[in-house]
Amino acid sequence: MTSTNSTSSELEAIFADGRRQLAICNACRYCAGYCPVWPAMERRGQFSVGDLEQLANLCHDCRDCYTACMYTPPHEFNLNPPKLFTQIREDTYDRYIWPHRIPEALRGFTGLSVVFLVSVAVLVALALLTGAPDWLTTSSGDIYHVFGHLSLIGVMSFSLIYSLAVTLTGLRRFWKAIRTEDSTFSNGRAWGKTMADILALRNMTGGAEGCSYIENQPTLARKVGHQFLMFGFLGTFLATCSAAIQQYCLGMLPPYPPLSVPFILGCLGGIAAVVGAATLLIIKPKADASLSTREMSKADHGLLGGLLVLMLTGFLVTMLRYTPAFPATLILHLSTILTAFLVFPRTKFVHLFFRAIAIYQDNVEVQAHLSRLQTSGK
Repeated sequence: MTSTNSTSSELEAIFADGRRQLAICNACRYCAGYCPVWPAMERRGQFSVGDLEQLANLCHDCRDCYTACMYTPPHEFNLNPPKLFTQIREDTYDRYIWPHRIPEALRGFTGLSVVFLVSVAVLVALALLTGAPDWLTTSSGDIYHVFGHLSLIGVMSFSLIYSLAVTLTGLRRFWKAIRTEDSTFSNGRAWGKTMADILALRNMTGGAEGCSYIENQPTLARKVGHQFLMFGFLGTFLATCSAAIQQYCLGMLPPYPPLSVPFILGCLGGIAAVVGAATLLIIKPKADASLSTREMSKADHGLLGGLLVLMLTGFLVTMLRYTPAFPATLILHLSTILTAFLVFPRTKFVHLFFRAIAIYQDNVEVQAHLSRLQTSGK
């Protein structure tokens, strides 16, 4: 789990410097064609806190603007938009996700460890109370031999609902801060464009040659890694959905055979997610640290490492489901899932949702801008 420790005076300084930097960028406009951040910036004469938060979350950290800019250090203008936007994103996640502040003892690796150990204890207690008498040594591969069906669904559902409630509350507050007067949350055309942008990672190509993320040289490696991770995660989600359909609609209970839809989607999705997370972890040390912050780097490593653990423990359950190690590996995997549900609103994972809202707001703005141009041209 991560949280910024910036004071109000530090945040005021960040936003003040943001207005200074973007005023220079608005006068230059050399990066206008690189990504939607710069056209969105040009549509604004002045920058409120909400404007800066919108632009920061619209930024995909491709860093092409930095490598192309003639006003970066050691120039006296000292422009560094990637780091500026990273600092603002950190504050956004911290300020809009409830609770705004968490106890110091529950931050970082310590807090994650506490949540994981509590999750293990809860699941062990659940197995003792609701599992079959021989649940600890079963090699049946049947999850409901280790846990009672309804009790397991209840625990996992509670944690998921809590996580969604916290995240949606934060997103609602963020949307209210960045929306413009003509923005509504029910623009179907804008949502369609937004989903296409997200699935294609359209804004992660910078100046068309790829992100200047690895040693400040353009490459598509970061985009490819993100696509593997995104579609892999989507595959595992669809595997869970297909398993639920088979169980509740078709009466087919787990474990599912190798040629079943849940098994195939889960394996393919898990492999893709592992490849994507590993790729991003490999290229992360090659990025210029001066264009980010220490806290965001820790958050990136924590998220990617957590997703790797999540996927690898899932594979472990699959490989050992017909052995006496099945109950232990199952509890390990479900504990990682339970931990993920409980902590992900306080992790870098929420950037997906904040960025989706920012992309949607930008698409709404573009529609309104084009409509005004057409009206004025008549």
